[in-house]
Amino acid sequence: MNKYKRELPQMPSFMQKGLYGYNYNIENKEISITMEDCFSGHDYYHTNIYSAHIYYIVEGAGKFKINGEII
Repeated sequence: MNKYKRELPQMPSFMQKGLYGYNYNIENKEISITMEDCFSGHDYYHTNIYSAHIYYIVEGAGKFKINGEII
């Protein structure tokens, strides 16, 4: 496998109401990559002061509440 390309794992790493989550194994243990496949609406609030999160909406539409602002 090309070290810059990752394939979607065959099975979800975790499941929650309305989504399947896929964790990607990468060599740098200080970075993690997770892809969430959201198939129905869900309310999930996550507060973390120790990590930075980057979100991309790859397909469809979605809203995020970040620092009190809905975007």
